Amino acid sequence: MATIAPTVIAAPGTASAVGTTTNYTVLTGTADTFVYNGSIPGSILVLNNPTAGALTPLITGSTAPTGKIFAGYAAASLAGGVTVGAIAAGASRVIYLDAIALWLAGTISITGGTGLSCALLTQG
Repeated sequence: MATIAPTVIAAPGTASAVGTTTNYTVLTGTADTFVYNGSIPGSILVLNNPTAGALTPLITGSTAPTGKIFAGYAAASLAGGVTVGAIAAGASRVIYLDAIALWLAGTISITGGTGLSCALLTQG
């Protein structure tokens, strides 16, 4: 089980003479989770793939909505999660969590990413 702990970074427009050490967590493939706080804009999830092969992680919120999500549009389900596409060996993917906020309701899990080294960056 790996829980991705956030690294708090300076808010835009602020300067610091001291750098921030980024917390990285290696996903184990069993109950890999993180917490998204939508009231703090600008959260970023960084997924690095140090493994020997491509990985295709899926991010799923346990209570992501189903049915009529937007007025005037057909019913849809976000419960199946959002795939971030294949991440090649040695490559990284940066995900702006605000862009996928609707998928991040409830307990958030990452599957299909065993071995990924992840960092969650939030503004403080």
